Parts: sequence; C-alpha cells; structure tokens
Amino acid sequence: MTKMENETIEYSGAGYFLTMRNSLFSLTRLVFDNPRIEGKLGDIDVGYLAFMENGEFMLECYAYDNEILPIHRQQGFVRVKT
Repeated sequence: MTKMENETIEYSGAGYFLTMRNSLFSLTRLVFDNPRIEGKLGDIDVGYLAFMENGEFMLECYAYDNEILPIHRQQGFVRVKT
C-alpha cells in the first residue's frame, strides 16, 4: 500500500484501488460503471470502475487474466471502445 496526503493505493494482485479523500466528495454512495471503461494498461487487459461515498472517491482497476503490479501503473492506458 502506498500513501500520500489524501491518496491511498492498494494492490490486490488482480488490480488496484486508488482512493482519494476530499470533503467536497459525495457522502452518498455513487457507482460509476457506465460507460464501461476497458482497454490495455501496457499489454494487460483491464477495466475500471469508480465509486464515491463518505467523502472518498475510489477508482478500481482490475485485470481479466493477469496480475497488476505497481510498475504497470506507469505504463500508458489505451481505451478499447465498448
């Protein structure tokens, strides 16, 4: 897990969660799953979901068949039209 002042990154093996905290973010749970965001992070097939609740915004990046490591976040993301 990596921590910055208002940001946390946790790796799960199948992906990672980037969480940012800000008092301006919604307290009510919101799920951002449409439109679907899928593509390539380097050479790995990935998808993204986003959630907002209790003053936190969480971006989830998940892989379909591979492990995502911290080095993969440095690679460019190319979106596949869905």
